[in-house]
Amino acid sequence: MRSEIVKIIEKATGLKDITLESPKEKAHGDFSLNIAMMLAKQEKKPPREVALKLKKKIENADKSNIFSKIEIAGPGFINLFINERFVRKSFKKVLEEKENFGKNNIGENKKVLVEFVSANPTGPLHIGHGRWAAIGDSLARILVFCGWQVCTEFYVNNVGRQVNLLIESVKSAMDGRPVPEDGYNGAYIKDIAEEVRFKKPADLRGFVLNKLLAEQKATLAALSVYFDNWFFENTLHNSGSVRKTVDLLIERDATYEKDGAVWFKSESYGDDKDRVLMRENGEPTYFSADIAYHADKFRRGFDLLVNVWGTDHHGYVKRLQSALEALGLPSQNLEIIIGQLVALYRGKEQVRMSKRTGDMITLKEVIDEIGADAARFFLVMTGADTHMDFDLELAKKKTLDNPVYYVQYAHARVCNIIKNSNMPLPDPEDADLSLLAQEAEKDLMLKILELPEELKLCARTMQPHHLARYAREFAAVLHSYYHKCRVICDEPKLMKSRLVLMEASRIVLSNMLKLLGVSAPERM
Repeated sequence: MRSEIVKIIEKATGLKDITLESPKEKAHGDFSLNIAMMLAKQEKKPPREVALKLKKKIENADKSNIFSKIEIAGPGFINLFINERFVRKSFKKVLEEKENFGKNNIGENKKVLVEFVSANPTGPLHIGHGRWAAIGDSLARILVFCGWQVCTEFYVNNVGRQVNLLIESVKSAMDGRPVPEDGYNGAYIKDIAEEVRFKKPADLRGFVLNKLLAEQKATLAALSVYFDNWFFENTLHNSGSVRKTVDLLIERDATYEKDGAVWFKSESYGDDKDRVLMRENGEPTYFSADIAYHADKFRRGFDLLVNVWGTDHHGYVKRLQSALEALGLPSQNLEIIIGQLVALYRGKEQVRMSKRTGDMITLKEVIDEIGADAARFFLVMTGADTHMDFDLELAKKKTLDNPVYYVQYAHARVCNIIKNSNMPLPDPEDADLSLLAQEAEKDLMLKILELPEELKLCARTMQPHHLARYAREFAAVLHSYYHKCRVICDEPKLMKSRLVLMEASRIVLSNMLKLLGVSAPERM
């Protein structure tokens, strides 16, 4: 609905990037505009005079009678009141489209690769990995809903120093020696060492990596996160792709040699300093492999690349974009979401984590303790660029203080009302929607109609937390409606109309929860 309103206003005024505000007080309308104040200086007229002029233009352009009235308030606010007949007419789309309500085609069927988690296969996943899993998977689901061809991918760093330290740590545990400096010292290392002693695998490295990767896959599956593709770093080295990529950068005069190493001129592309591609011993750096990996993504035909990375990759963004630019690839089509850290709490007490010392709570333990639904909802609830405090005790509560319980309870409550009505679900065409005349009913219908715009917002910003925020807002409007309007009542026609409203609410809640990877229970 917002988009239809914005189109009318933009057409009427000739302005672009119109922003609709939602007034805090109902007396100020359903939506509000402050464009008159913004234009007053440019027009060299008082804001109210500008507002009156805009009001007339909007009224003349409103051919569908979307607005019941338009008022000028205060210094020049334009308050818009939506026609209830238009709301009810738009509302029918929900019942017609059902599980497809909210779908759009802003992706224009373009191909997007969403890479997320991509943890080293050197140990159990932690809560930070869980956050990237929840964000990446929810984003991928939303992008599919918004008309993209989506492929999800996990990049397995099975080459290099960290993997070597892992294997040396296992060998040390087998021999009863201290682990190497910067090695891995968790209890899982001792468990793997015992299993290796028992099974005596011919390929120690392959056995250890496959075991840890299988455990990571199982943990992700517990969150309902599955990848279309698992891309192994060693394939880039074995195919010669890393060396070819460095050679191409050399050919394009984007490198120089210094102290026996090959350097990328990343400072020339806006990075804070140049970066090593090939070490003095002829070995490629992690950076070289990452450049080859992203070049490979574009070669596979993707129009857009989306990476969900942890905060430790913040300084990595510019150098990677610079390398792609130097290769003549569309670096502007690489979208990197840098997430902030997650701190685990039990009430007010922080739970400390340390992967290297073994003193950590794994993602699997969190899922086992609070359940997959609570884990996913909490982890996607805040913007990726915001530090997150995760309260395990709150996530376990079966009360309305718990955000995921609050939203799921709204769905279960709707299902219960429909079931207890002892009436077949009415056909919207047979229900008199004009009976939905209470203010609370209009509020609920308007909130239902916001779903398509919220999904577009998520897709445009690559931030699924907007949908989690909308889910909580929607549940609040729905819970408020229950207190003001009785659905199961003694007036059959009114009851039939309100059951239609409940079914539309159920559809919206179900669609939202599915896109967030959270179950929609019918009973709680």
